[in-house]
Amino acid sequence: MQFATATSLGMTSQCELVDVWLTERVEVSAAHAKIEARMAPGLGIVAVEEVPLGGPALQMLIRASTYTAVIAPDLLPYETLAERVAAVNSAEQLIRERTSKGKAKNYDLRPLILSLTIAPTPTDEALLTMELVLTPSQTGRPDELLSELGLDPLDVLVHRESLTIGEEVAGGGRGGR
Repeated sequence: MQFATATSLGMTSQCELVDVWLTERVEVSAAHAKIEARMAPGLGIVAVEEVPLGGPALQMLIRASTYTAVIAPDLLPYETLAERVAAVNSAEQLIRERTSKGKAKNYDLRPLILSLTIAPTPTDEALLTMELVLTPSQTGRPDELLSELGLDPLDVLVHRESLTIGEEVAGGGRGGR
């Protein structure tokens, strides 16, 4: 069993994808029932599909991920956050520093942001929706985008809403089976 892409610690998700290899052929509906019977309470299986053994690994097919985050007004007033979202969306570059293996490296966050929107909620919070590139060679991270917006990522619950598989995205590559 191999997950397509793990979420970061503290993040929730409603769209995990996993490759499962079986030692014998099982009908898709039977596999679905057997897997679902062993799931932890509250977790469910949305779909089971048979794929060719020689096909590409699932993580090679992911192109983007969409996240949401609800921002309380005491963290950042809606108007201020809306101005910062507009600034990010209009920026040509967003140079950030990431440390990997003990070495600091600059990178441009902007091409990793496919879409960034903000909307008010009925409870006076702000709903951020972030669609970020997610390929084997490029990863837009929601925590980096939250930091760019002036928020402490540890103060915000991030939820992965969806994964885009095998489609061309700006800043990403092409995929498909």
